[in-house]
Amino acid sequence: MVDRILRYEVNCSILLTELPLLERPAAAKRAGLDAVECWWPFPVAEPSAADVNAFFHAVRDAGVQLVGVNSFAGDMPAGDRGLLSWPARSQGFQDDVDVTVGIGEHVGCRASNALYGNGVDDARPEEQDSLAAENLALAGRAASRLGGTVLVEPVSGAPGTRC
Repeated sequence: MVDRILRYEVNCSILLTELPLLERPAAAKRAGLDAVECWWPFPVAEPSAADVNAFFHAVRDAGVQLVGVNSFAGDMPAGDRGLLSWPARSQGFQDDVDVTVGIGEHVGCRASNALYGNGVDDARPEEQDSLAAENLALAGRAASRLGGTVLVEPVSGAPGTRC
């Protein structure tokens, strides 16, 4: 029989929202959790070095393990649900791949979620699927530098999603 230890984690992007994002890892630790995950913690695909460093310090100083981070989703309040398959915005996904892997290298996070994105009027579904596969291959090669895993997140149920 194998003993299993359950690990609980909190998604700092959807819980503890009464606090600024950079305060949430410490709040999770105070609540007794040792692991956190979050959506893309920046408003742009290529954040400044200062913003990335502030995020690193928030996680490290809190004493929690970042176990998952989403790729840049675009403007979620406006309805964007990821850039993985979106031809006109795919460069945003590609731009954040190195940032995502850099986060993993600095704080030991080995899992990232690539958000598939909405169906768009200016591309056929097959074109979007093909682009998504190309972008996943790019992200997978980058994640392999740290033994990481890229997970596809369909973000279903929102208007415009195909998954």
